[in-house]
Amino acid sequence: MKTKVVIEYERTCRRDNTVWYVPQEFHDKPKDAIMMSRGGETAARKGALTVAWIEARRCPICGSISFDEREVKEAS
Repeated sequence: MKTKVVIEYERTCRRDNTVWYVPQEFHDKPKDAIMMSRGGETAARKGALTVAWIEARRCPICGSISFDEREVKEAS
């Protein structure tokens, strides 16, 4: 039996119905993502990850942060 693995999330804006995709690593809160990062990463890299996480929460068209989300899975 094959296991399904979450590879990304499909988000749909509640304001304008725009659909965009977010990699699995941007689904967690930035604090969690930073804690999992390698110790050798610079503060700038960690800051860039946080900015990318914030941007992944916004609709790319209208900027709303209100969205519905579903997992996109693939067989492993």
